[in-house]
Amino acid sequence: METYPSIFPCPHLSPYNWAVDMGILRTPMEGGYSRQRRLYDVMPHVWAIEFEVKVAQLYDWQNWINQYAYDFFKMPLISWLSSQAGTKTSLHVVRFISNLEVELVIDTTVTVRVSVEASPSQV
Repeated sequence: METYPSIFPCPHLSPYNWAVDMGILRTPMEGGYSRQRRLYDVMPHVWAIEFEVKVAQLYDWQNWINQYAYDFFKMPLISWLSSQAGTKTSLHVVRFISNLEVELVIDTTVTVRVSVEASPSQV
């Protein structure tokens, strides 16, 4: 399994968020509380992340992304797993699941936004 190269920029720490689909199905009952059931055993985890990439490095970065990032690979991210490890970030097994949104910030730098999901095997 590929690991995100350390020569490329890591995701920004801000803005940074992730969502957990708890997979809850609620059924109202005529008498009493609603019945609640889980839809699946492994709850999907999705991050919305942003990179700041130098234009001079954009070609190499995007080639690596095109080749490896839409399959599962290892990348340092912040989550409950890094908290458990006692570190700010830890390697997560993820894959990109959205298009790349690229915005020119200044002549030499772009911001790239993308969504990634955690591998069910890691969660």
